[in-house]
Amino acid sequence: MVTETHLFLALPQLDRTYDLENIILSKDPQAVEWGKLLFLYFQSSAEKVDLTTF
Repeated sequence: MVTETHLFLALPQLDRTYDLENIILSKDPQAVEWGKLLFLYFQSSAEKVDLTTF
């Protein structure tokens, strides 16, 4: 999750749960910018999913 002032990153494990003991949390402006760029990178390569057939 990225807001205007904070970055919170928790990656999923293989069982689709999140390990909340190993997270990245920062309010450093460079970290927030990196989080925004990371989001845009994955958004640009994402494909729409039809949720009725998912």
